[in-house]
Amino acid sequence: MLPSPQAAAQSPDWESVFSEWSKNHPEQVQLWEKAKQDAEKNEKRIKDLSDKAFQQSFDAVFGKDVYKPSEALGVMKALEAASAGDFHAAGETTNALLISRYMPVLGQYITAMNTLASGIRSAEQVWIKGLEETPAYERFITIYAERKAGRGAYIPSYMITYLRNNKLLGGEITKIYNDMRAREDRMFERWQSDTFEIERLRLAPWASQWRSARGKVPDPRQMFNYFLYNLVKDAKHVYLERFTDEYIRPLIRREAYNQEQKIAHTMAAALQSISAQAASGDNPAAQCAAHARSYQENIAAMSGKKREILSFYSRVKTAYTRKFDSYLRSDNAIQAERRRPLEEEKERLEADHKKALALKEEADRLDERLRSMGSEISSMRAVLPPTSDTSAHNAAISSLNAKISSYNSFRSSEYLPAKRAADAAGEAYNEAADAHDAKQEAFYGDKVIDSQNQRLVRQFTRIRKSMEYFNAPQRTCLNFAKVAMEDNMQQLIGMDPAPGIAMCNVWETHRQAALKSGKASQADNCGK
Repeated sequence: MLPSPQAAAQSPDWESVFSEWSKNHPEQVQLWEKAKQDAEKNEKRIKDLSDKAFQQSFDAVFGKDVYKPSEALGVMKALEAASAGDFHAAGETTNALLISRYMPVLGQYITAMNTLASGIRSAEQVWIKGLEETPAYERFITIYAERKAGRGAYIPSYMITYLRNNKLLGGEITKIYNDMRAREDRMFERWQSDTFEIERLRLAPWASQWRSARGKVPDPRQMFNYFLYNLVKDAKHVYLERFTDEYIRPLIRREAYNQEQKIAHTMAAALQSISAQAASGDNPAAQCAAHARSYQENIAAMSGKKREILSFYSRVKTAYTRKFDSYLRSDNAIQAERRRPLEEEKERLEADHKKALALKEEADRLDERLRSMGSEISSMRAVLPPTSDTSAHNAAISSLNAKISSYNSFRSSEYLPAKRAADAAGEAYNEAADAHDAKQEAFYGDKVIDSQNQRLVRQFTRIRKSMEYFNAPQRTCLNFAKVAMEDNMQQLIGMDPAPGIAMCNVWETHRQAALKSGKASQADNCGK
């Protein structure tokens, strides 16, 4: 809770502001203690130095006489609440006034979030009973359940369409809205591929019910939206919570972090100025020596802290790899389960193929036998005795007729049934094989397989690049601190970025101090 105005007025000095600030920024305490020791050695009053240096630093960054010590305390408390996610406390009257005055963007974010519930709308619609039992609706439910995840949580687009009119958040909300709409478009494209069941719902007896409930028979997209509304209408509070957690809170935390970093750099500059003035005497040589000593000390501290940061980054990469491998195993298992029906069907097809081949071989064997019998008949016809030899001719004809009868009997009782069975088995196999090939092509031809490990790679890319960026010459780790918070590293890989951000803050404090010592050395013409 903020101190009362009376309490703040009783301690309107910058030393008390820094004391409060340093509770969450211990990396700057060492500079403060060193400055006090140097001031004592050179018989200087630390309060005079600190009041002047802090006020000058804050004036340089925020404008002359904008920040006063008592108000700075309140701003820091409000920032602390916003960074911790306590937006109710951050939005309380006193805090809200301070935030709106000194951090207007952050203030508008918090105000927008606290009034968000009234912006998410869901128009009432009459539901037509019986639709939920139709194949078209059941297919919609299946597709909705199987929808592919995007970068963030899904929010029905119609719930946030009016939020695009918000002056501050409109741009961000429009990006989110467009993403949700694109997801719904993909679901709709899958759903409308079954045109037969959709068109059935646009004919009698459904047509009259549509007109009664909605005034007209909907087109396929309107019907899809109607189904979507019915599915999510009772979960508005769930989507509101999801929307604020996934999209609005990160914006507030990011802005709070940016403001906190702005103050941190201002504090570091003030501390460096105090330290330089406290350590130097009144002669130029002593001041130059103090600048050089401060520069070397801060460079050495940066090197040590960089080793710690790189070690932390190594642990981050290990955690990321472990999560990726876990997701990969899970995705492989999911893919294997998705492939299982295809593979089982393939095994059945192979068995059916073997059966069809066996039936064809049997039909071919019988056909060969039938051909042999036909050849025998042809040979018997060729050697029939002349009709003049009545007795021999009649005997031969009798034998030929017996052979023909045997041929016909064999053909009808054995060959033809075997041939029909082989043809039917072959046709059934070919149809099943074509259907299996189509399923397999649809399965493997889907180029947008949004698996867990692919999403992790995509979502972790900015964090990975920010770590690589720091390892390059003359680069800063501040980008990692910013991105790790924005992209929620802890949720992504289960590793808290706070220790790394704290190391980065220490490193950045020493970097700013080293830069200031270098500039001060140039300003005092040291080395000339």
